[in-house]
Amino acid sequence: PVPTPTALLLLLALQIILHTAVGIVEPGIDLLASLQLHNTSRQGVTLAPGPQRLRPAFYLQGDYRDLRLPPSVYQKAVDLLRNNLEFTVAASLRQEEFNSGTIIAFSHGFNRYLELQSSGRKDEIRLHYTGHDAMVHIETFPFRLADNIWHKVAVSVSGAQVQLMVDCHPLYRRLLSRTPDTNFTLPQLTLWVGQRNNKHSLFKGALQDVRLITGPHGYLNQCPHLDTSCPTCGQFTVLQNTVETLTRHLQELSQRLITVEGKISRLEECDCQKSCTVNSSIHADGASWQRDCDICSCVHGEVQCRPVQCPPVNCKNPVLNPGECCKSCLKQCYLRGTLYDHGDSVSLKQCVECECRDGSMHCTRIDPETMCPPLTCLPSQQFSVPDECCKFCPGVDYCSKGHQCHTNASCLNLETTYACHCNAGFSGDGHTCFDID
Repeated sequence: PVPTPTALLLLLALQIILHTAVGIVEPGIDLLASLQLHNTSRQGVTLAPGPQRLRPAFYLQGDYRDLRLPPSVYQKAVDLLRNNLEFTVAASLRQEEFNSGTIIAFSHGFNRYLELQSSGRKDEIRLHYTGHDAMVHIETFPFRLADNIWHKVAVSVSGAQVQLMVDCHPLYRRLLSRTPDTNFTLPQLTLWVGQRNNKHSLFKGALQDVRLITGPHGYLNQCPHLDTSCPTCGQFTVLQNTVETLTRHLQELSQRLITVEGKISRLEECDCQKSCTVNSSIHADGASWQRDCDICSCVHGEVQCRPVQCPPVNCKNPVLNPGECCKSCLKQCYLRGTLYDHGDSVSLKQCVECECRDGSMHCTRIDPETMCPPLTCLPSQQFSVPDECCKFCPGVDYCSKGHQCHTNASCLNLETTYACHCNAGFSGDGHTCFDID
């Protein structure tokens, strides 16, 4: 009997689920083999040994070369990637130090459509891609690939997520700001290996097994032993769309859809769904941002915040200015050959008290009758001190009333005030002490 549309839709959903579970990896297109370099002599290209003995490697040098793929191979690559949510660019390479060069590029002159590039000047790997807004976006991964050592590198795009793997180690997994456009609507594009065009962004070093791979987990082509138990975002999107179609058209299959919805529930526990949403803003897993005086990070779907770490200040009386998170030092005052910190007080002559306020000295005359503090001793015990406006009582514990000595200093009571002395092993004026051991 002829299958009904209902049966065909159900079969498609089951195939997607089975494909997710098995983790089938397509071989993709071997771009170096498609160039047939071993049968020709090309400027700037020589045969070289590589880590895979059964595959040829090629050493790229010079300021000019022409490694563009034939139109038939370009069309095959376009047909492979067109409207595909998941693809991987993979290569084995040994890049010379300080070289900034393209690994593969779909481009027209200087205009990039899709390009994977490694910068040895800034020690970073860059993915240039065109979004559905027709703008070229850049995703930058800090990593030193140009170290003249053989590496396996794979960049996998799955829907709005990108993952970078180097030598079979996952280094970065991020959410892209835009989903890459793989419709290839830009005219006159060319597919290049090891360069963006004839003379620019020339890769210098050795390349082997450069591939375009479609489907989930394309990096398994390089690293077949890696775990693929967690489906990709692309797989999640395809399966979600299929379930929505079945829900609209196959209401009578509600009992069977329970199994599919359970599958979606498990998919939502994977990394592709572990971003954080804060005030309608989405932050990718691992992203950090500042909120007021806290540094917040997205850790596996949870927002974790900690206070801003403030640098140490080198003054006695730091202040917290409005709108700032950390205390800072205000201007010092210079008076009669001496520097005073903000907040320091000094009596330049009897009954005149001066205070440093942000670089300016403010002086006030003291009225002994009204402005001196009350004394607890008998008038007969009170005594005066030269250059001091107010009288004092003997035997006062000034340290217990509060002092501004450093934590590594000791407070000593004097006749009319207290003094600060740095402890053994420390040096300074008592208000600030430094470790000298």
